[in-house]
Amino acid sequence: MTVLLVFLLAVGPLQVEANATGVERQGNLRCHVCEEISTVTCRRATDCSAGNTFCVTAVTRILVRFFYVSRQCTKFCPAISADNLIFKPFVLEKPMPFLYASCCTTSLCNTDRPEITDSEWYYTHKDEPRVTPKAGVRVCSGSPALVLLLTLTSLSLGLRRS
Repeated sequence: MTVLLVFLLAVGPLQVEANATGVERQGNLRCHVCEEISTVTCRRATDCSAGNTFCVTAVTRILVRFFYVSRQCTKFCPAISADNLIFKPFVLEKPMPFLYASCCTTSLCNTDRPEITDSEWYYTHKDEPRVTPKAGVRVCSGSPALVLLLTLTSLSLGLRRS
């Protein structure tokens, strides 16, 4: 026992270091990893591999009312900052399939989502003002020529207004 005590004193005390005030990540990043269609609420916490530094949420439109949501761990951020943009001419066709992408670097941070309107009218007429009718008011739209044509057709068939 004495020999062990002398040996420990000769070697010196063991030094233990702890990072109690460190700001770097302790362990691997955790992200929500899921893929779903037409819902932005998917959440499945998963440990990311060591090389992944970002949690990503990406939303792509499939059809007017259907979209694909993907939340993943990744090494690179697919979102482009406004400082790095290089503007080039191109033809823009409606509708564009891409909706949204965002990145973050803290655990379980990819819970954000875009504002998605599922109205087909809004998607195809978003530049026009939208008028909502008041209760009890009947809204009709059409040209006077169509009204005249329908009136003449009903008169020729012998139908009368009651």
